[in-house]
Amino acid sequence: MTIEQGLQILVTGGRPLEHTALLEKLRAEGTIVSETADYAATLQFSQNNTPDIIVLIEPFPHLMPLRDIIATLRAQNAATKLLIFSNNELPERVQALLIAGADGYVHKDEDVETILRAIDVVAKGDVWISRHLISALTTAPLSNSRQDRQEEIHLTERERQVLTLMAGGLSNAEIAASLHLAHQTVRNYASHIYEKLGVHSHTEAIVWAIERGFSHS
Repeated sequence: MTIEQGLQILVTGGRPLEHTALLEKLRAEGTIVSETADYAATLQFSQNNTPDIIVLIEPFPHLMPLRDIIATLRAQNAATKLLIFSNNELPERVQALLIAGADGYVHKDEDVETILRAIDVVAKGDVWISRHLISALTTAPLSNSRQDRQEEIHLTERERQVLTLMAGGLSNAEIAASLHLAHQTVRNYASHIYEKLGVHSHTEAIVWAIERGFSHS
């Protein structure tokens, strides 16, 4: 696995030494890795720097819900990607963190190579959700009543295909390969989909699609 050299990554939370192997691997890949221990230090670092990715590892020491921390970090640095490492598989919680602004959710039992791939995918502007969480998300109760808007939205057949693959957890590159399209063509379809759904990101489109069972289409 090769991650873009010079990528600036902030790793925060987790237990001491828990992710030593990951940190060593990231540094070996040529990334610039910083560490903070808690919310205050993370917020201060984010105020003074613009990391490409912040990896928030649970357990995360905080006095406020993680979704609020994510929302604060997202508002502070809109360009910084936020990736969650957690053992929590509750669909409603995964969904809540994605809605709050997380760009990915990785189960902590994933191997190092999979975690590196998740970081690479998120750094390139796509969303990563651990594959075994996708099926749980698609069967979770709807988080709100926006599903009644589905009748008002008219997607082309190709847009529905792209959206369904998004909800299945595929990145834009994987969607392009699956549909035999150029990567930029998929990005163009994604932009049209965002506009029609009234969302602003790949993550929001995934949440919208999951709520409405598009992965079952």
